[in-house]
Amino acid sequence: MNWGSEFTSFIPPVQSSKLEDIINDYVEQWKNIRVGKMMEILPYLIKWTNAPITLDTVKCEYYLRMGMNIAIGYNSVGELCLLGYIKTNLTPSNVELIYPVRDQLENNIFWVVPEFLRPAEPKEITHQNLEGNYIIIRNKDIMYASDMALIINYMIPLGECVRTRLSLLMQGKNNTFIVGEEGDIDIDKMVNTIYQGSPFPKIGIFFSPEEQIIELNGADKLSGLTEVKRAQENLLNEMYADLGLPVLGVDKESGVTTEEANSSDALTSSVGNVYIMSRQRPLDLLNHKWGFDIQVSYDNKEVEKACLGQSDYTTTLGQNS
Repeated sequence: MNWGSEFTSFIPPVQSSKLEDIINDYVEQWKNIRVGKMMEILPYLIKWTNAPITLDTVKCEYYLRMGMNIAIGYNSVGELCLLGYIKTNLTPSNVELIYPVRDQLENNIFWVVPEFLRPAEPKEITHQNLEGNYIIIRNKDIMYASDMALIINYMIPLGECVRTRLSLLMQGKNNTFIVGEEGDIDIDKMVNTIYQGSPFPKIGIFFSPEEQIIELNGADKLSGLTEVKRAQENLLNEMYADLGLPVLGVDKESGVTTEEANSSDALTSSVGNVYIMSRQRPLDLLNHKWGFDIQVSYDNKEVEKACLGQSDYTTTLGQNS
């Protein structure tokens, strides 16, 4: 048994021998993996301090990042916990509503606690009424685009950057061009055989290496990799800023000033505050009613880890107010 063979079942086999299909499959897999990695990271970026052990803050963040509105309150045995997530956005605390609505938690909640732990008479705590026993927290109080939609949108240009980088690498590697008729199956087979490393490709009796093989120097194509990588990093920074992450990657050799490097701090802080204040506003009601001091803020250590692939870049961390 070869070392690592137990993991080979996780690696999908190449379905096509055409190079363009291989590249397309790679780019699509890269985009899917990148979306998955970002969604794995998001629940750990905002930390909740001073929360009781009975309140699972990671589960709270997971539901919020998936676009769900969560209900937090006391259960039937007096423990502060996550009660469930809300089916509808039509609740008294919704800042977008211009007319009052009735509090109907029992009919609008997917409970995550067993029935015997559910509060007997649930009622939402709002700025107008502090007599309730649970709060509703939203990922964003006013939301026109979900985190998932934003990340997927950025995967389109990021995928093209990855495709371009891979294409430049191929052009730098493939310095040999083989001349043949369009659709010549024998030529296609020979090209793929050579690409896959076979030292003895089969050729037909009418194939002339002197006339049909052209040697070129493709190494100069690799000089464009730096610019493509920089464009990719710029797109990643834009995506991080749109997610409210207080991180800016700056190329060490770009020669930008400190003022230029920090020029997007105001936007980043504003976007980040949307996430922070959407959590802190209802938590302030909870803190006021029951004497807690639960605070939310960006965990800069986790934010720095979130900026994958920036080993060649300096990272400037900013604090949201």
